[in-house]
Amino acid sequence: MIWLRFEHANNNFSVSEMNHNVSSTQIPATFKKEFETCDDEISSVSTDIDGVAQFDFSSTTLAIENLLLPPLNQYLIKYYRNEADALSETNAITNTTNYRNIGYPNEQIIWVRVESIADNSCFGLGPHVKLKVNPKPAIDTNDDGHDNQLVCSNLPSFFVELNADIIDSSPTTNYTYSWSKDGSVISNENNYILNVNKEGDYLVKISTAAGGYRTRSINVTASDIAKINSIDIVDLSEINSVTINVFAQGEYEYILDAPLGLYQVSNLFENVAAGIHDIYIIDKNGCGITTKQIAVIGVPKFFTPNGDGYNDYWNIKGVNNLFSSKSIIYIFDRYGKLLKQVSPSSLGWDGTLNGEPLPGDDYWFTLKLEDGREAKGHFSLKR
Repeated sequence: MIWLRFEHANNNFSVSEMNHNVSSTQIPATFKKEFETCDDEISSVSTDIDGVAQFDFSSTTLAIENLLLPPLNQYLIKYYRNEADALSETNAITNTTNYRNIGYPNEQIIWVRVESIADNSCFGLGPHVKLKVNPKPAIDTNDDGHDNQLVCSNLPSFFVELNADIIDSSPTTNYTYSWSKDGSVISNENNYILNVNKEGDYLVKISTAAGGYRTRSINVTASDIAKINSIDIVDLSEINSVTINVFAQGEYEYILDAPLGLYQVSNLFENVAAGIHDIYIIDKNGCGITTKQIAVIGVPKFFTPNGDGYNDYWNIKGVNNLFSSKSIIYIFDRYGKLLKQVSPSSLGWDGTLNGEPLPGDDYWFTLKLEDGREAKGHFSLKR
């Protein structure tokens, strides 16, 4: 029984009584509903382990209604986070709700209040619902794509290691793993680490015993040793040049003759000296070096056949028994007399005719190359 006192403006008052009946719960004490789920992934942030999850109480509402006497439309079922809120009927939560706790495993007891719509009398009050949130794996999901790996398609024995990247101190054995490549599950690959040697889009699903999971994606690209498509050589000119054309899927740098020197990104070399050169093409991703020997043809402007062992013979540079070996060089005097026919595989002309040294002068040549080109010009013999 509750007594009510009403005060009036003239300081008079009256007292009335009101009967307020609170019935004992009609929900059996043994009635329990438990909900267990994994932490909601509110965002793609890898550290989203805040213990927030969403629960739907509609099944609990239906189960409680089955315990009540008809007509069912005379009851109002509400849920509260604690007993105090349930008693004061404040801060009721909806049938579908989020809640937050600190630490794992996160558990919370929800109080249920059943009351009459007609007179607000309470027909049931108790801690009948338990919620539990299990954590998802704390991993780097790699949503920003910073963990890209690379393999060498020309090196089948070269593998890179992928992993699920657990970022807290939990043992890797706490989880199960499922790997897939390009959308297809890789059978029998269920370890924390996966070694691969092929490019593709890899994904690992990391699951807890409670069923919570996250996925981590890793893109593996491939590089390759350079494959030379063609080499464009401009020679027999004042400024010789070499352009190297490659086809492959790597990133390359180039150098001539000095494999330990400073490589360049450009595939064009200018002012290349006449002669035999070695091309080196390095894959910047470490997949190997491609080499090739080339000939840049050039004509020396003079020679000095004085027996000092230096520049004693005249011959076309870049032509030898390996390059343009079937080429022929004809040497003439200023009057057009043929003095010598020189093979590219020989040392060249020593400045003599029939064993006798010829005087210092300008001499003329005709070069007929194996590829059909022909060049003419002159050079100086210096005594």
